Amino acid sequence: MFIREKLVKGKPYAYAVESVWTTQGARQKNIAYLGRVFVLPLSNTSLACIERETESFVHSFHLDEKGRSSSNTYSKRVIINLIGVVLSCAGFMDEGSLTFSLSSKKMGFNCVVDIPRCLVRVNRRDAVLKIGEGYLSGFSLRELVKASSSKGTLKERAKLLAGALVNCGISLKPPIFVELFKRIWVDGEGVKKFHTEEESEGEIYW
Repeated sequence: MFIREKLVKGKPYAYAVESVWTTQGARQKNIAYLGRVFVLPLSNTSLACIERETESFVHSFHLDEKGRSSSNTYSKRVIINLIGVVLSCAGFMDEGSLTFSLSSKKMGFNCVVDIPRCLVRVNRRDAVLKIGEGYLSGFSLRELVKASSSKGTLKERAKLLAGALVNCGISLKPPIFVELFKRIWVDGEGVKKFHTEEESEGEIYW
């Protein structure tokens, strides 16, 4: 799944899309309409802040003495707080309960992001925030939360999580992604299994 931007009457809108095989070859199928796209301009200072603070945030979470995260709830908590870090660096005001707001007269909109409820709204309508190469929306937030507790091999889980992060506009350096992946590992074996499966740390970030 990926997100595609399309111009309609000169205005950008976003759609969740997947590739499907037909008798005519590969085609793109719209899964969901996500809303109008609003670009979130980020200064070099904001970009540097995001890189610095996300790295600091990831390292601030500690695994227990057995090297495992406690539950799926823990995994989701790490992910939704990571999004909060990015929004704060992007100039959003923290309204409490992991809800953030941004009002811009220059851009002509009022934006509210309610992370726990997976809502992104501009001027009270469902919308999409373009952050870098990604698109933060209610849909991409839900996909990211699901990816934090997905099933499958290490490589499959890591690929799904990395893709969901990028779709939301969150780009992490490979070593930081590996650290994040360790901290939201939800199986009982935790990091012990992480180090014993055939995939090595270097292969987790593809």
